[in-house]
Amino acid sequence: MELVIHIVLRNTTCAKEVMNQMFELPDAQSDPINEGERVILDVFTLAQTQAYQRYLASVAREAAETAQAAYSGTVVENATLYRVDGEIGRITFPTYAVHQEEQIVWNSVPKVFGAQGPREFYATRSAKELLLDFSSFSSYRKTARVFNRIRRSPRQNRTPVTTIASFVHREGIAVQAYLCHFVTSTLAHHQFTSDGVPQSETNPVYQRPLAEAKHAAG
Repeated sequence: MELVIHIVLRNTTCAKEVMNQMFELPDAQSDPINEGERVILDVFTLAQTQAYQRYLASVAREAAETAQAAYSGTVVENATLYRVDGEIGRITFPTYAVHQEEQIVWNSVPKVFGAQGPREFYATRSAKELLLDFSSFSSYRKTARVFNRIRRSPRQNRTPVTTIASFVHREGIAVQAYLCHFVTSTLAHHQFTSDGVPQSETNPVYQRPLAEAKHAAG
């Protein structure tokens, strides 16, 4: 039995792009329940990853052509592929710059997709949510195993433990920085020092019990 995947990608200004994939399903003698599930899951995982990859490539190309019309330059593909690590999987796609003679006058990195360092992957919002949820009650190693398993990531394209640990660490630092900013700005707004002490006796909540002061301050 054959399984055919037919995907049409549509963009507002780009012409539609058709993807056709054909796969062989197991017969009655080849464990159709288990092998059939595995094949179909692999087929759709591959199809959605390729669709996502081609979609982002078309967005990058369209943005470059729009910039070319504005700057009257030449569209040149960047030497490094852009890397994305998402719930859908790890993918790469080309990005473009607009050159005028020897000068780069526009670049889709960082204009469209954001700056990216060497070997860095952009983590999508969905991937971040999963990684933070998993790592909150499990080790990084177990988180990596489950995360890559549910994505059905091939062995050569899995998110490593070190990447997950680094991401969670950065998120923790960002949360801590936000909380520090929130506390200090709130204290300053209500005329308190950074230690939580009223700046003067004219403060309406000066030396009042906490519950009473909170009620008076609204």
